[in-house]
Amino acid sequence: METNDNWIFYLRLKKNLPEDYLSMDQHFKAYGRSLIPIGLKALLEATKNKRTIHLLVIIKSYQDYRYYVRRVRKIMKYLMRTQRVHLYVASSFSLSNDPLVIKKNYYSFVKLPVRMDRFCEFVSTSIEVRESNLLHWPGGVRPRLSLVG
Repeated sequence: METNDNWIFYLRLKKNLPEDYLSMDQHFKAYGRSLIPIGLKALLEATKNKRTIHLLVIIKSYQDYRYYVRRVRKIMKYLMRTQRVHLYVASSFSLSNDPLVIKKNYYSFVKLPVRMDRFCEFVSTSIEVRESNLLHWPGGVRPRLSLVG
C-alpha cells in the first residue's frame, strides 16, 4: 500500500481550518490514516489523474452549507459519477437526493451531531471495506455439487 492510500482529504469550506481538525487527525492516525486539508482548486487538480480519492466534508453552519450548495455540489456529483471521489459528509442538512450518486456507493452521509471518534471509525472502516472489495474476485467460486447426473 502506498502512502497516498492512507490519505483522507478534508475539504476546506472556509479559509481557516476548524478547531476540531487536529483532534480528527489524531483519531484518524489511530486507524493508520492521515487527514490532509485541501481547497476546491487543489481538489480538482488532485482528481485529474484517474485515481479515486477519499474526501471528507463537514458542514456545521449555514454559511458552509450555502458555499457547498453554490460551489461544490455540482463538482462533487460529477466527480462521484466519474468514480474519482468517495465522499463522506457529516452535516445537519440533507444534501443529496440524487439516486445515481447514491446507487454507485460513492457517497456516505452522517447526520450531525455525532461523536468525532465514531465518525472517524465509520470513515476508516468504510475505506477498509472498499479497499478489500477491490481485491476480491468477482467471479465467485466453483460449485461443489454437480447438477449433471
